[in-house]
Amino acid sequence: MPSYRTVCLLLALAIVCNLPPAAATTIVPLSWRELVYNSDFIGIVECTTAGGIVAEYQVIESWQGPPQGTRLRLRMAVNYWEPQFPISLIGDKFLITAYKSHDPTILMSTSSGGAVPLWWRNIPAEYSLPLFQGSAKLPLSKSNRPLGSLGSDRSDLESFKKDIQEFLDLSSAQRELSVLKELWPIVNSPSESGNTAQSKRGRLALQLSRASSVQEYVSILV
Repeated sequence: MPSYRTVCLLLALAIVCNLPPAAATTIVPLSWRELVYNSDFIGIVECTTAGGIVAEYQVIESWQGPPQGTRLRLRMAVNYWEPQFPISLIGDKFLITAYKSHDPTILMSTSSGGAVPLWWRNIPAEYSLPLFQGSAKLPLSKSNRPLGSLGSDRSDLESFKKDIQEFLDLSSAQRELSVLKELWPIVNSPSESGNTAQSKRGRLALQLSRASSVQEYVSILV
């Protein structure tokens, strides 16, 4: 059966083939399902040792991964166009989706910037966050999408936590299929137009939404 990585490669190929020539940096935002699917820790942490880029935190509430009370070092993602040096202060609290070995940032760029000396720091960290995502400062802001950095349209923690728990209760195969079904809209070709093309895409989207397994989904997509 094709793996999530295999299908992502197929989707990436479909996206690249339909993109206009790149002229800048593009960051593809991840949905909350993608963030949760790949994460090694989900929960609420509080900064106990302040730091720039890397700081130390204590787990206040664990939704997945290390239990409450665990201390961990977390690396915030940095960006040449700001924030170049993200800082966490003692007492700061965050809801995070964090990763042990890598973060799943999807980045396409034909531009580059100069060196940022602070990036040369090499402080060990057990977990890292994806660029622009994976972290929401608490308490939540009153913006339209306070959990937008976690790929969710929810406006409160309880409903978001329920979404995550329901997703994690699925089998591994069901979680993978759920993520893949959410990815379909991004591969619609912007170069296609007209009723015929729209009807064709609509039929394909319907078939994909009805797929009951990853194997069936990939067969339809291919």
